[in-house]
Parts: sequence; structure tokens; C-alpha cells
Amino acid sequence: MVQWGYRMKTELKKWKRLSSSKVFQNKYFTIFEDLVLLPDKRKYKYYYTNRHDKAVVVLAQDASGRFLVIREYRYPVDKVIYEPIGGGVESNETPAEAAQRELHEEGGYTAKQFTLLGSFYSNPSRTGAIFYAYLAQGLQSGQPEPEREEYLEYAFVPEASLVRMIREGEIMEPFLMMAYFLYTLKK
Repeated sequence: MVQWGYRMKTELKKWKRLSSSKVFQNKYFTIFEDLVLLPDKRKYKYYYTNRHDKAVVVLAQDASGRFLVIREYRYPVDKVIYEPIGGGVESNETPAEAAQRELHEEGGYTAKQFTLLGSFYSNPSRTGAIFYAYLAQGLQSGQPEPEREEYLEYAFVPEASLVRMIREGEIMEPFLMMAYFLYTLKK
């Protein structure tokens, strides 16, 4: 049984949206400014992105049990980081279809089997986007077709190496860590 600690003076109630407007939008995200009524009746401006978007993370595993890991330069942190294959779900596709498309576009692979590992919010205080993590197996290689601004390198990493890289802070990207965590729960 879970026993909760500190109790707020007000109940944990939903906030009431009084108004909503788009502050910025491009092909990757939309920033909203909402005026909300808090449980204590104060009004508050709240900023967030991607209210109902969906995205996928693909943990691709080869026949030897190794995982496909991408290396890509990420401008906000000014570093090359390790990450999984992934991207947004288009309006005309399911998360499973998006996972297949992203695996082909970014890795050049198709997979005979896709297994849903689970889903999660990446940062529910700032985005409503939900991420679906898939395990792709039975890989067949092809030609990658990354987006114009994607400069990718990839390699297959043994599971023990992946665990070491996470443990030692070499991998700090949350989607790869979460996809692997969900994978370990399904083993």
C-alpha cells in the first residue's frame, strides 16, 4: 500500500481552461498559451507544447540480440548523443505504422515483427505528447532515407554495452533509456 506524504490545502482537481491560443507553430511542434483557473480560483497563464501529439521510439534488435543505436548531433546540448530510432506519428497512420516508417527512414531497416513495449509521457508538465515504444525484430537491411536535417550514424550495440553506457552516463537520452527499461520489463 502506498501512503502519500504532504497534503496540499486544496484537493488535486483538474484545472479549468478559460482560453487557449497558439503562440508558435512549425512542422515539429506547437506552443500554446492557456489561461487556466487553478483549484484555489486563481488565474494562471500556462505554456506547453503538442497537446495531443503521438510519437514512437523503436528499439531495434538484430538476430544476435544487439540493439540499433543512433548517434546524432543535437544542437540544444551541443553534443553528439546516442538515441533510438523514433519520430512523430503522422495524422494518417497508427503508432505501429509510424514505428515501421521511422525504422525504414532513419535506419534503412524493415522488421518482420513489431512488439509494443509500452507507452509513456516524456514531460507531462510541458507536453501532452504520448510516446509508444516498440521492439523491432527480424530485421532486413535496406537504404535509409533520413530527413534533410538528420545526419545520423548508427551501430548495433550488445546489451551489456548498452547497460554500461547508461550506467556510466554515456547515454543520457531519455527515450533510449525508457525504451530499454520497458524492454527489460517484457523479458
